[in-house]
Amino acid sequence: MLLSVAIFLALAAGNILTPLLPRIQQEFGITYATAGLLVSAFGFARLSLDLPAGFLQERLGGRLLATIGFVLLISASVVCAVAPTFGVLVAGRVGMGLGSSILSVVVLTGLSELAPSNARARVLALYTMANNAAIGFFPVVGGVLGLMWGWRSTMILCGVLGVLSAMLLAPVLRRIKATPPSRHDGDSTTATFSLKGPVLLAMGAVYFGVVVNMINRHGFRNTTLPLFASEELGLNEVAIASGITLMAVVGLVIAIPGGALGDRWSRRGVIAAGLVMLAIGDIAFLGAGNYATFLVAAFVLGLGDFFSSSQTAALTETVPPQLRGRVLGGYRFAVDLGATIGPLLLAGLLQFGGYQLTILAAAGLLLLAAATVRLGATPSRTADPELSQRAAVGEGGRQR
Repeated sequence: MLLSVAIFLALAAGNILTPLLPRIQQEFGITYATAGLLVSAFGFARLSLDLPAGFLQERLGGRLLATIGFVLLISASVVCAVAPTFGVLVAGRVGMGLGSSILSVVVLTGLSELAPSNARARVLALYTMANNAAIGFFPVVGGVLGLMWGWRSTMILCGVLGVLSAMLLAPVLRRIKATPPSRHDGDSTTATFSLKGPVLLAMGAVYFGVVVNMINRHGFRNTTLPLFASEELGLNEVAIASGITLMAVVGLVIAIPGGALGDRWSRRGVIAAGLVMLAIGDIAFLGAGNYATFLVAAFVLGLGDFFSSSQTAALTETVPPQLRGRVLGGYRFAVDLGATIGPLLLAGLLQFGGYQLTILAAAGLLLLAAATVRLGATPSRTADPELSQRAAVGEGGRQR
């Protein structure tokens, strides 16, 4: 539990500026596309560490790696708070993204090592809950602080929360250091498994859905939507933040029923349905004319967040257990790739095409991803690792 609380505090850096983007744009006199760069800077920093993160964890160990992460997060928060120019602010956001990425790796590894094998998925779910709670909570905090004391106060808060997170994480990391590294039982299927043909197609379809989902979340929700709500609807920072928080809260509430639906029905069907629901939510904002209808559209968009657990489950069921770490590393890469290119893509489109074209383009991309998943992903109905493992190595799910 301490690990999840620690990462919850550290993840404030990723979402607290969301409702304050219009204010930052006005202060520095930047374009929509340039404002998108500020959002992308954080995601790009995380993206750059996704693939080497495992190597750093093995070489440096959790305690040293966490120390580096906290130093980056806290010092970069101070840089952002006093940034005299937009370029310095972007550089600070890159540092905060690097620190956040490192701490995410340490916490995920720590949860995996401390969890018993028969409850690992439930323990790892604490990370998802902490992430979703941070997405819902910190935009409101940012909106309130920004309205009272300006956006720079939120960067000071990120530094303070980083210190508190370090204090919580330190005693847990001592336990992790004393815990023997987990061992994987040998399995002949790992040697015979190969990523080709239908397996690659299934994984690629799900990964594409992950990227598009993150493009929509960070490019539409965190970039286009705050600007749309401010300029087209005349909403202030707190009102904008309340809509973003509503999406996150609805998504958090619907996550467990959505996971149960994926277990009972079909991973492929649930993922495709979720992407379609997100597209409907995006389009709903075209009909928003005031705060009330803005909240209604936010509620509809939040309903689409029921399929994330089916994405990770579908990916892990395509490979033997020993390869799941690599597959989930690819999942994190896809998440941060979408988070990086989404703000730049949609903010650039907004600059030249306006809000209506940008919203329709975001919805169209979601529908394309839904069709790709529906046609390419495997229609697994079970999380049984033995069945998915036999299917992956070409035994057709039948034991000889």
